[in-house]
Amino acid sequence: MAWDTSGINLSARRHGFPRYRARCKVHFMKCFAALLLAVGVLSSVACKKKENNAPAPATTGGSSASPTPAAPPPTAAPPPPAKPSACVEGAYKDPNGNYCVKVPEGYKPSKSTRTAEGKSVDQFETDDGFNFSIEYWKPSDRKVTFDDMKQQYSTEGGDYKKVESGDFEGGNGFYSQMHHDPEKKTFTRSVVKSGDKLITCEAETYDATPLKPADACKTLRGL
Repeated sequence: MAWDTSGINLSARRHGFPRYRARCKVHFMKCFAALLLAVGVLSSVACKKKENNAPAPATTGGSSASPTPAAPPPTAAPPPPAKPSACVEGAYKDPNGNYCVKVPEGYKPSKSTRTAEGKSVDQFETDDGFNFSIEYWKPSDRKVTFDDMKQQYSTEGGDYKKVESGDFEGGNGFYSQMHHDPEKKTFTRSVVKSGDKLITCEAETYDATPLKPADACKTLRGL
């Protein structure tokens, strides 16, 4: 005997299947919502992890270490001090660069240097006819040495008597002063070494008209 299931199937289609489809639809929506929630949670966790792994921004607050200041540029070494001049204040300097000396008051330099017998002579004169002479030469040309001149200037002769004599500081010069009692005259002389030259200073005056300064030849120096 065959069963007629058409009514049953129709009844299921009318009554059971729609309800089952509705239940599945509700169940699907719940599952989909749960899936969306899970995706949202995972995305949030990933963003937080990324933020935590990002490098911290540089801070400019007072707690940060100050940059090391640049070292100052090296300064140049100061120049060596100038060598002090051997010339006394107000000394006359030879235009040819051989000597300097304090020329006594009233004495005028000659217009030119005279050369004779292997030596050069600068003669300073006054209106009264007195002279104040500077001579220089090379010992190799005249065969007259520093010691020869020192011996000559320190030796008394005739009526000339030694008043004073002595070496210059450093030993490169010598000065002497003689006096002639009968004629009341003073004879001052000096000699200095300067490079390959010898330089002498000679002056003779009467006591009534002394040199000013009297020891002018003591200021002779080589340049």
